Amino acid sequence: MEYKAWRKRVIIVVTTLVIVIIGLAFTPLLSNSDGTPRSVITNFDQYVGNLPNSRRVVIEQTLTLMLQQNGLAEGRYAKDAAIRDGSYLQSYNDDLSTYVTFFIIDIPSLEQTYQMLDNWLNDSRSVLGDGTILITCPDVSQLIYDAFECTNLPPPEVEL
Repeated sequence: MEYKAWRKRVIIVVTTLVIVIIGLAFTPLLSNSDGTPRSVITNFDQYVGNLPNSRRVVIEQTLTLMLQQNGLAEGRYAKDAAIRDGSYLQSYNDDLSTYVTFFIIDIPSLEQTYQMLDNWLNDSRSVLGDGTILITCPDVSQLIYDAFECTNLPPPEVEL
Protein backbone atom coordinates (compact mmCIF):
# COMPACT_ATOMS: atom_id res chain seq x y z
CA MET A 1 0.00 0.00 0.00
CA GLU A 2 2.81 2.38 0.90
CA TYR A 3 4.49 1.73 -2.49
CA LYS A 4 1.34 2.85 -4.35
CA ALA A 5 1.14 6.08 -2.34
CA TRP A 6 4.83 6.80 -2.97
CA ARG A 7 4.40 6.07 -6.71
CA LYS A 8 1.37 8.37 -6.86
CA ARG A 9 3.38 11.19 -5.23
CA VAL A 10 6.25 10.72 -7.70
CA ILE A 11 3.84 10.87 -10.65
CA ILE A 12 2.25 14.05 -9.28
CA VAL A 13 5.64 15.71 -8.70
CA VAL A 14 6.98 14.73 -12.14
CA THR A 15 3.77 15.88 -13.86
CA THR A 16 3.90 19.20 -12.00
CA LEU A 17 7.55 19.72 -12.96
CA VAL A 18 6.79 18.97 -16.62
CA ILE A 19 3.90 21.46 -16.62
CA VAL A 20 6.08 24.15 -14.98
CA ILE A 21 8.94 23.56 -17.45
CA ILE A 22 6.58 23.74 -20.44
CA GLY A 23 5.02 26.90 -19.02
CA LEU A 24 8.42 28.52 -18.58
CA ALA A 25 9.43 27.51 -22.10
CA PHE A 26 6.39 29.22 -23.63
CA THR A 27 6.43 32.36 -21.46
CA PRO A 28 8.78 34.30 -23.80
CA LEU A 29 6.44 33.55 -26.69
CA LEU A 30 3.43 34.93 -24.85
CA SER A 31 4.94 38.21 -23.66
CA ASN A 32 7.54 40.71 -24.78
CA SER A 33 10.88 40.76 -23.03
CA ASP A 34 10.28 44.34 -21.90
CA GLY A 35 6.61 43.80 -21.04
CA THR A 36 5.44 46.38 -23.60
CA PRO A 37 2.40 45.29 -25.58
CA ARG A 38 2.96 45.67 -29.27
CA SER A 39 1.02 45.31 -32.45
CA VAL A 40 1.70 42.29 -34.61
CA ILE A 41 2.47 42.47 -38.32
CA THR A 42 1.05 39.09 -39.24
CA ASN A 43 2.92 38.55 -42.51
CA PHE A 44 6.24 40.13 -41.48
CA ASP A 45 8.24 36.91 -41.94
CA GLN A 46 6.76 36.39 -45.40
CA TYR A 47 8.44 39.60 -46.58
CA VAL A 48 11.30 40.37 -44.22
CA GLY A 49 13.85 37.62 -43.74
CA ASN A 50 17.10 39.44 -43.22
CA LEU A 51 16.37 41.73 -40.28
CA PRO A 52 16.95 40.36 -36.78
CA ASN A 53 13.92 39.58 -34.61
CA SER A 54 14.93 42.42 -32.27
CA ARG A 55 14.38 44.82 -35.18
CA ARG A 56 10.90 43.39 -35.79
CA VAL A 57 10.08 43.98 -32.11
CA VAL A 58 11.11 47.65 -32.39
CA ILE A 59 9.12 48.09 -35.63
CA GLU A 60 6.01 46.61 -34.02
CA GLN A 61 6.47 48.68 -30.85
CA THR A 62 6.83 51.81 -32.99
CA LEU A 63 3.64 50.88 -34.85
CA THR A 64 1.89 50.56 -31.49
CA LEU A 65 3.07 54.06 -30.50
CA MET A 66 1.78 55.41 -33.84
CA LEU A 67 -1.60 53.76 -33.29
CA GLN A 68 -1.80 55.25 -29.80
CA GLN A 69 -0.91 58.65 -31.28
CA ASN A 70 -3.95 58.19 -33.52
CA GLY A 71 -6.57 57.10 -31.01
CA LEU A 72 -5.83 53.52 -29.96
CA ALA A 73 -6.18 53.24 -26.20
CA GLU A 74 -2.96 52.81 -24.24
CA GLY A 75 -2.31 49.17 -23.45
CA ARG A 76 -4.16 48.07 -26.60
CA TYR A 77 -2.57 46.90 -29.82
CA ALA A 78 -3.50 45.67 -33.30
CA LYS A 79 -3.33 41.93 -33.88
CA ASP A 80 -4.10 42.06 -37.60
CA ALA A 81 -1.62 44.53 -39.09
CA ALA A 82 -0.22 43.31 -42.41
CA ILE A 83 2.25 44.41 -45.05
CA ARG A 84 0.28 45.31 -48.16
CA ASP A 85 0.98 43.06 -51.14
CA GLY A 86 3.16 44.81 -53.69
CA SER A 87 4.33 47.57 -51.33
CA TYR A 88 7.47 45.95 -49.90
CA LEU A 89 10.76 47.43 -51.13
CA GLN A 90 14.25 46.86 -49.76
CA SER A 91 17.69 47.92 -50.88
CA TYR A 92 21.16 47.43 -49.42
CA ASN A 93 24.05 49.90 -49.43
CA ASP A 94 27.22 47.83 -49.24
CA ASP A 95 29.46 50.82 -48.44
CA LEU A 96 27.38 51.76 -45.39
CA SER A 97 26.24 48.22 -44.47
CA THR A 98 22.70 49.60 -44.41
CA TYR A 99 19.36 48.06 -45.34
CA VAL A 100 16.62 50.50 -46.34
CA THR A 101 13.18 48.93 -46.11
CA PHE A 102 9.80 50.44 -47.04
CA PHE A 103 6.30 49.00 -46.90
CA ILE A 104 2.68 49.96 -46.35
CA ILE A 105 0.89 48.56 -43.31
CA ASP A 106 -2.86 47.95 -43.42
CA ILE A 107 -4.86 47.30 -40.26
CA PRO A 108 -8.32 45.97 -41.14
CA SER A 109 -9.72 46.02 -37.58
CA LEU A 110 -8.97 49.76 -37.29
CA GLU A 111 -9.48 50.53 -40.99
CA GLN A 112 -6.19 52.44 -40.99
CA THR A 113 -3.07 52.47 -43.17
CA TYR A 114 0.48 53.61 -42.40
CA GLN A 115 3.87 53.78 -44.13
CA MET A 116 7.00 52.24 -42.62
CA LEU A 117 10.56 53.24 -43.48
CA ASP A 118 13.45 51.50 -41.75
CA ASN A 119 17.16 52.25 -42.10
CA TRP A 120 18.97 49.41 -40.37
CA LEU A 121 22.72 49.57 -39.98
CA ASN A 122 24.07 46.03 -40.19
CA ASP A 123 27.29 46.95 -38.41
CA SER A 124 27.75 46.57 -34.66
CA ARG A 125 30.71 48.97 -34.80
CA SER A 126 28.55 51.87 -36.01
CA VAL A 127 28.63 55.02 -33.92
CA LEU A 128 25.20 55.90 -35.34
CA GLY A 129 23.38 53.14 -33.45
CA ASP A 130 21.32 50.63 -35.36
CA GLY A 131 19.36 53.02 -37.57
CA THR A 132 16.00 54.73 -37.66
CA ILE A 133 12.41 53.50 -37.90
CA LEU A 134 9.76 55.91 -39.15
CA ILE A 135 6.11 54.98 -39.26
CA THR A 136 4.14 57.81 -40.82
CA CYS A 137 0.68 58.75 -42.00
CA PRO A 138 -0.12 57.53 -45.50
CA ASP A 139 -0.43 59.55 -48.65
CA VAL A 140 -4.04 59.90 -49.75
CA SER A 141 -3.23 57.73 -52.77
CA GLN A 142 -2.30 54.84 -50.43
CA LEU A 143 -5.59 54.74 -48.53
CA ILE A 144 -7.80 51.68 -48.99
CA TYR A 145 -10.10 52.69 -46.12
CA ASP A 146 -11.87 55.98 -45.48
CA ALA A 147 -9.57 58.90 -44.70
CA PHE A 148 -8.89 59.40 -40.99
CA GLU A 149 -7.31 62.16 -38.97
CA CYS A 150 -3.70 61.01 -38.75
CA THR A 151 -0.93 62.59 -36.72
CA ASN A 152 2.71 61.56 -37.11
CA LEU A 153 4.87 60.75 -34.13
CA PRO A 154 7.41 63.40 -33.18
CA PRO A 155 10.78 62.79 -34.88
CA PRO A 156 13.24 60.66 -32.92
CA GLU A 157 15.75 62.53 -30.82
CA VAL A 158 19.34 62.29 -31.98
CA GLU A 159 22.08 62.20 -29.39
CA LEU A 160 25.31 63.89 -30.41
